[in-house]
Amino acid sequence: MHFLQIWAKPWAQSLPPTYHTHSFPDSAKRAAFVPLLSPLAAGPRASLTQEKAAEPKIPGTIPVHANFVMGAAIVPVEERFVWAVGGGKGVVTKTKGRNVYVHVPMARGGRGRVRVGGGVVLEEGDGAFVRGVAEGDELTFESVGEVEVEVIVLDSD
Repeated sequence: MHFLQIWAKPWAQSLPPTYHTHSFPDSAKRAAFVPLLSPLAAGPRASLTQEKAAEPKIPGTIPVHANFVMGAAIVPVEERFVWAVGGGKGVVTKTKGRNVYVHVPMARGGRGRVRVGGGVVLEEGDGAFVRGVAEGDELTFESVGEVEVEVIVLDSD
């Protein structure tokens, strides 16, 4: 079991605390990027009823009170996966000047590597920022190590 502590700036102060858990199967992450977190569908002006319903913009994800999307993939050796910045059309409110942090967890004994966008190669334990991208831009991730590689993307404004 691996844990990441992630902080995202919420779109409002003094929001009530919430707690969600959800499992995302590795089999799905071996097929494509799986969205994990997405903004609360009702947005920053959500009513109390909408807050309690906690419906995310992307069905099946965990809702957050931020212009933020998180996804994960396990990219098989010599395969290439694509992350659509912003999580898809209409998910985020800030569509230009987005920043994506890419994290490659230590998961396969240091043998996993991924090429980001046809250029930089990240090894397990590495991270990198891709700044100034727009909703709908595509970031490619190609597994170039000895074993499959896990990749996490944190996509925010």
